[in-house]
Amino acid sequence: MEPAGAESRHCSIDKNSGSPIPHRTPQSSTFLTRHLLSRTYRVRPTTRRWRSAVKKTVSLFLLVACVISFGGNVTLRAQITGAAVAGSVSNQNGEPIAGARIFALNPSTNQSRTAVTDDKGAYRLPTLMIGAYKIKVEADQYTSVNRELILRVNEDARVDFELTPAGASEQINVVGSSAPITETTSSVLGIVIENKQITELPINGRNFLQLGGLVANVNSTPSLRSGAEGGARNGPFAISGQRDRSLTFLVDGVDNTNSVSDGLSAHVSIDAIQEFKMITSLGSAELGYHSGGMINIVTKSGSNDFHFTLFEFLRNNKLDAPNHFEDLAGRAASHFVNNQFGATVSGPILKDKTFFLGNYEGQRLRAGSPQFSNVPTVAQRNGIFFNPATGQAVQLPVDPVSAAILKKYVPVPNIQSGFGNFLSTPTLTGRNDFAIGRVDHLLTGDDVINARYYVSDSDTFYPINLEGVRFSTSRPPSFPGFGLIERTRTQNLAAAYTHSFGIRTVNDFRFGYNHHFLDQLPQNQDSPSDVGFTGVQSSKGLFIMSAPGVSTFGAIAYPVISRFGNYYFSDSLSFIYGRHALKTGGEIRLLRQFMSTFVPGEGSLAFTGAASHISPLADFILGIPGSVVQFQRPFASPWNQTVAGFFIQDDYQISRRLVLNLGLRYELDTVIDSPTHELTNFTFERGLFTPGVDTKDGLYKGDHNNFAPRLGFAWSMTGDGRTVLRGGYGIFYDTIVHTLSSNLSQNNPSSPYLKLSVAPRGPGKLGGIFNPATLIPLPAPFNAYDVNLRTPYAQHFNLTVQRELGSTMIVSVGYVGSLGTKLVDARNINQAVYIPGVDASGKPLSTADPNNINSRRPSQLLHLTPFVAGAIDYFETGSDSNYHSLQATFNKRMGRGLSLLGTYTWGKSIDNSADPFGFTGDSGTQQDSRDLRQERARSVFDIAHQFTAGCTYDLPFKRNQWVRGWQVNGIATFRTGQPFTALLGADPSLTGSAFVRPNDAPGVFINKDGQVFLNRSLPLDPATRLPAAIVPGVGQFGGLGRNTFTGPGYKNVDLSILKDTRIGERLRVQSRFELFNLFNTTNLALPERRLSEPLFGLSPRTQDVAGGVPGIGGGGPRVIQLALKLVF
Repeated sequence: MEPAGAESRHCSIDKNSGSPIPHRTPQSSTFLTRHLLSRTYRVRPTTRRWRSAVKKTVSLFLLVACVISFGGNVTLRAQITGAAVAGSVSNQNGEPIAGARIFALNPSTNQSRTAVTDDKGAYRLPTLMIGAYKIKVEADQYTSVNRELILRVNEDARVDFELTPAGASEQINVVGSSAPITETTSSVLGIVIENKQITELPINGRNFLQLGGLVANVNSTPSLRSGAEGGARNGPFAISGQRDRSLTFLVDGVDNTNSVSDGLSAHVSIDAIQEFKMITSLGSAELGYHSGGMINIVTKSGSNDFHFTLFEFLRNNKLDAPNHFEDLAGRAASHFVNNQFGATVSGPILKDKTFFLGNYEGQRLRAGSPQFSNVPTVAQRNGIFFNPATGQAVQLPVDPVSAAILKKYVPVPNIQSGFGNFLSTPTLTGRNDFAIGRVDHLLTGDDVINARYYVSDSDTFYPINLEGVRFSTSRPPSFPGFGLIERTRTQNLAAAYTHSFGIRTVNDFRFGYNHHFLDQLPQNQDSPSDVGFTGVQSSKGLFIMSAPGVSTFGAIAYPVISRFGNYYFSDSLSFIYGRHALKTGGEIRLLRQFMSTFVPGEGSLAFTGAASHISPLADFILGIPGSVVQFQRPFASPWNQTVAGFFIQDDYQISRRLVLNLGLRYELDTVIDSPTHELTNFTFERGLFTPGVDTKDGLYKGDHNNFAPRLGFAWSMTGDGRTVLRGGYGIFYDTIVHTLSSNLSQNNPSSPYLKLSVAPRGPGKLGGIFNPATLIPLPAPFNAYDVNLRTPYAQHFNLTVQRELGSTMIVSVGYVGSLGTKLVDARNINQAVYIPGVDASGKPLSTADPNNINSRRPSQLLHLTPFVAGAIDYFETGSDSNYHSLQATFNKRMGRGLSLLGTYTWGKSIDNSADPFGFTGDSGTQQDSRDLRQERARSVFDIAHQFTAGCTYDLPFKRNQWVRGWQVNGIATFRTGQPFTALLGADPSLTGSAFVRPNDAPGVFINKDGQVFLNRSLPLDPATRLPAAIVPGVGQFGGLGRNTFTGPGYKNVDLSILKDTRIGERLRVQSRFELFNLFNTTNLALPERRLSEPLFGLSPRTQDVAGGVPGIGGGGPRVIQLALKLVF
C-alpha cells in the first residue's frame, strides 16, 4: 500500500548510460460507478434469520468502511495477472528518506517503471508484469542500491531499502532475487507454482493441473480428476471442503471454466504457461463465481529476444511394468504408446513495443488396460443352469435371438479369478492438438493491450462402456465392442486493455469468449435386426442388455451433442487514499448452452430372474425380459443465463505491522431460461408448467440477496515481517449446477421419450418384443427444480502463522475451515409409501411388484395428471457441509539450485448429500428420501491425511560439460483413502429405492487395506443370499450409515533426471529420463459397493483405469518416459 503523496511514473532508458530516465504521465480524469445495481429486489424470508442478519450487518459495515475511503490522492494496486511492489526507504537510523527515486526495469522487454517516495519514505510500483526485475534506489547524498527481484502472479511484494550516506562506494548490490516471502499484506491462502516447477517436475501426461495436488487443502485423486470431456486432463479438485465442481479457472485474467463440467475448458500446454496460483481460502472480493478455490493461470509473453523450444515426450509399454491385474494373470504389460510433441516460439514484433508468442502441442495416444468382465459360461450359453431351489442342473431352451446375441457379441470366459471370468485389454486411442497465440503491445506509456487465442481439437475412442468406469462408479464394465467415440473442439479468446490515469489510477478491462463443442457416439451402430429383432424402428446400435451377475452390454444409452458459447466481461479500477488501497469493479458472464441426447429407436431390456426363478442370466437365455423400454425421441435443452458479480476491496494499512483486508462482493445469478421453451418444471400443486408458455414465472424464483463480505488481517508479530499471523472470514457464493437444466427438457408430456413394450413374453418370443403395435407411451420419470431454489454459498475462515527461515524459506502452520450452506442435492419426492398389512383377500398391501410400487407413489395417491410412473428427482438447495483442517506448508523457493514445496493436511469434511452431478462415483441419492438425517456422513471426497512434496535440484557439478547441467526432480504423494457407501442391491423397503443400505452387525464386515470382506459363513437370508443379520426387515431401510467404509489409500513417487547440454551460447539440449510410480506401488480404485455383486468390497481396477485414461495421470504401474527438448 502507498501512503498519500507517493508517485509512480513510467520511464525510458538512456541509450548511453543505461540509466532510467523518469517522466511524468499526463493526468486524466477518473470515474466511479455510482450505482452497481438499479433494481431493488424483494427477498423471501428464510428460517436462518440470524445468519441473514449477521450477513447484512457485516456487509453494511464493510460497505460503509470502503465508501468513506473514496477520494483524495490515489494510485494503484496489483492486477489479477500482474504484481506490485511497495515498501519504504530509510537511512541507517530508520529515518524515512523523502524524494528517493525507485526504478524497476524488466530486462526481457526493456520496460521500466519509476516511483518517488513521499515524506514518510513510502513508495509503490503497481501493475508490473510478472517476471524478473532490476530495482535501483537513488537519493541525493546517499549511496544507490541495486537489487534483483522476481515477481509472481497476483503478488503484492513488500521490499524495504536502507541507504547509507555517500562515501567510498557509489552503489551497493543486494544479493537475492526474491521479495520477502512472508505475506504481510494479505490474508489470502494460496501458493504460486513457479515456471521451473511446471516445466521440470515429472508430470505423467504433461497435465500441469496435477501439480495442484502439491498445495495444502487440495484433495486430488485420479477418481476426482476423471471429469467429463477430457478424462483426467481437466480437473477437478475438492478444495477446502468444497465440492469438486466449485472451482473457478482463470487464464490470463479471463474466465476459462467449462460451464457443463466446471473443469478447465482450455488445456494450455506446459510450455506456454509462465506460472499459476492455487487460491484455496479467503480470496479477495475481486474473486467469485464459485465457492471453492480458484486457479489463476498466466501464459507466457514474448520479449526482446527470440526464443524457440522444440520437444518430444515418448512412452511405450516396452519399458513399463505390467498393471497389477495383468501381473496377477501372468500377462505382459498392455500395449501403450504415448507421443507428446510440440514447439514454442516467441520474440519481438517491434522492439520494446510489441511481442508475440506461439505454441503448439500434439498428442497421439494408444493405451491398453486390463478390464475384468463377467460373461456366461459355455454351459450357460447352452442353457444349462444350476437351480438353487432343487440343487440340480436344469436344461433351459435357448431363445434364438439370445443365441445370436451371444454368438455375435459376447465372448466366452478366458480366465478364472475373483474379479471376473473374462479379461480383456482394450485399447483407448486419442488424438489431441492444441495451439495458442499471444500478442502484447505497449500503445503508450499509459496503455497496454494484449490478446490471446486458443484452439484445440481431440478425437478419443473409449473402448468399453464407460458408464461404469469413466465416472468411477462401481458398475461392472462391459467388454470390448460397446465403446464410445468422442470428439471435442474448444476455442478461447481473451483480450485485455490496461490504462493508467496519471500516477494514481489504473483501469483494467478484459473480454473473453469460450466456445466448446462435444460430440459422443456409440461404437456399436449395428441394427438390432441383425440378431433377429423384428419390427424395430430406426435404431443404430444393439439394445442395452442388463442382467445382474453378468456385465451389462449394448450401445451407449446416452449419446450427446453439447455445445456452449460463453462471453465474459470484466472491468476494475484500482486506487489508493491515504492508508487505504482500494479496488472496485465487476464481471459479467453470458452463458449460452445447448445439449441434445438420446437417439430415437434405442431400447433397454432388463432381465430380473422372475421368469426362470433361477437367475437374471437364465431369463436372458429364455428370452424373457422383466421390462422392455424404447426411447422415442431425442431431447434438446438450449438454455441461457447471466451471472454477474460486483465488488469493492479495501486493504487498510492500520500500521506498519497490521493490515486489514476488507471487501464486499455482490453476486447475481439470473434464473436459467430456455429460448425455445424446452425446460419444464413440476410441483405437486401445479403439476407440469413451462415458463413462457403456461406462466410468466421462471423455473424458480431466483435469489437476489447474495452479499458476500470478506474480512481478513495480516499482522507482523515481530515487526520485521519475518513472523506473520494471518486470518479472516468470508462468504463465497456458488452457482447452480448447469447440468440440472438438461434434465428438465425430459419433462415435456406432449412428446414422451419412452415407450413400454407389452408384447407377449415367453420362450422364443424375444425377437418380437419391439413390435410397434405393442409399444405404449410410458409416463417418464420427471425432474424438478425447487421453485424456491437458493444460491449455494460457503463460509471460509482460517488462522495461520508464517515464519521466514531465510531469504528463500518459509514455514506456515494453521487452521482452515469452511461451512457449506444451501448446497444442491437431489431426492425422489415420488418415493412409494410403504403400507403395512393385507387386504381383504389376505394379500399384502405392499409388494415388490412394479405395478404395486407405482400405485403407492404420491403421484398416484394424489391422482396427479399426467401420471408419473417412476421417480421424480427433485433438485433443491437443502444440504450443508462443514470442513475443518490443520495444514502445514514448507516452501523453499529456488535458491542455490534447490526448490522444495512440502505440505501436510489433516482434515475432515462432513455433509448430508453428495453432488448429484459430481465425478466421485456417488450420485448423492439417499436410501430414504423422507429421512435425510440418516445421510449425514463423511463427504465422498474426504481424505483424512495427505502429504505431498515436490522438489527440483540442480546438481552442483560444474567441472566440465559431462558432469555439468544435471538435475534431479521428484514428487511424492501419500494420502489415505476416500469413503464409500455399501448398497444392499435389493429393496426390502418396497418403496422402489435402488439405494437401500444394509444393517450393521458385528463380525459381518471386515475393512482391511481399503477393501471390505463380507463374512458369508454366517446364516444367510434366502432371498438375497446375504448374511441375514444385515438384511433389513420388510418395509424397512438399513441402519448402516452412508460412506461408512474407507477405500484404498494412495502412495506414489515420481522421479525425473535431466541433463542440459549447451551447444554454443544460446542453444541448449535437454535430455529427460522420467519414472512414474518409482517403487511400482499398487494403487487400487474404490471397491465394488453393491453387496449383491460377487466382487463386493474388492477393487477390480487400479486408479488410473478408474480415472478413465489408463496410464495417464496417476495410480498405474511403474512407467518410464523419455524426452528430448531443444531450447534456443
